[in-house]
Amino acid sequence: MFFYFLLFLGQLCNCRVAFCACEPEACTLLKYGLWPATPEKPQTAFSVALLELFHHFSLECQVSVEGFCNTLRWKNNVSLMEVNMLYRALVGESISQFRHYHSRRRSLAGLCDLFDDGTACPACPK
Repeated sequence: MFFYFLLFLGQLCNCRVAFCACEPEACTLLKYGLWPATPEKPQTAFSVALLELFHHFSLECQVSVEGFCNTLRWKNNVSLMEVNMLYRALVGESISQFRHYHSRRRSLAGLCDLFDDGTACPACPK
């Protein structure tokens, strides 16, 4: 199965991914640091680093999805067709699901040691 994803730099790549039948495809992609554009039968995925970059830009600078895509086009000399593909994939539910996942992960950090994001100082006595 051929699979398209965008790396941190925003460049479109084509690769082959083998999914295991013992777990959902989205879980397999998350293990590789990729976020699926659709929850079932994904054909496109984004690197988590790219979505985190967009998430921070949208919070701090109020950058829209269209502005983010156009910036990637300018920065990486991406074709208009690839930018349109990126925009259509991001405007769907993937961004809102990623934001929800990100906020849940942040809110659970204090409740469970497994969700520690590394901000707690191991040298501090507790």
